[in-house]
Amino acid sequence: MSADLESRIQAFVAKQTGCHPSRICLHSRIAEDLGVDEDVAAKLFEAFEERYAVDLALLRDRWP
Repeated sequence: MSADLESRIQAFVAKQTGCHPSRICLHSRIAEDLGVDEDVAAKLFEAFEERYAVDLALLRDRWP
């Protein structure tokens, strides 16, 4: 993954979750590392699907 894309995704996740970008990396876990609750995570996934035109249905189906 290019550094530019990683930076854009990091900024996107920060904006959606309210986490400081320095806390976010490609290996960050939504709940465990970032402290994001289920409602915010669900909104993050929906926004990510829309913004990056990806299907996260398998992830969504496994989310508690």
